[in-house]
Amino acid sequence: CCSTKAGSLCCSIFSALGAIFLAILGGLLTWQPEYIHVDQYQIPQARENAFVGSAIYAVVTAMCVGSLIFHKSQEKKLMKEAASGSINGMELHNISSGQDIMLMPEEGMNGAGNGSSAGGENAVSVQ
Repeated sequence: CCSTKAGSLCCSIFSALGAIFLAILGGLLTWQPEYIHVDQYQIPQARENAFVGSAIYAVVTAMCVGSLIFHKSQEKKLMKEAASGSINGMELHNISSGQDIMLMPEEGMNGAGNGSSAGGENAVSVQ
């Protein structure tokens, strides 16, 4: 879910809420277990499970926040490169081969029935 910026944001929000909820549940099982409908002999195990689950959610939240920061930095980098006219340090407006590249050989155009003549008009100049 953290492969996109929006997925990272959504995952971090839900994970943070899960961590908070389980921490509160663990606190209730510690200080006021009579408000939670659990058998008396199961309270220590339920409390431990709530705190372990809260810790797992906290780790997932940290990972998703890290992914969100990474996606934001990549987005800023791409915007900066687009504004400067370069990608990975290569200036796009300086690339020029000056060659004419044929899209289809002239003999392939003869008799194709498309009405085009075999000449220089099929060439595309790359600049």
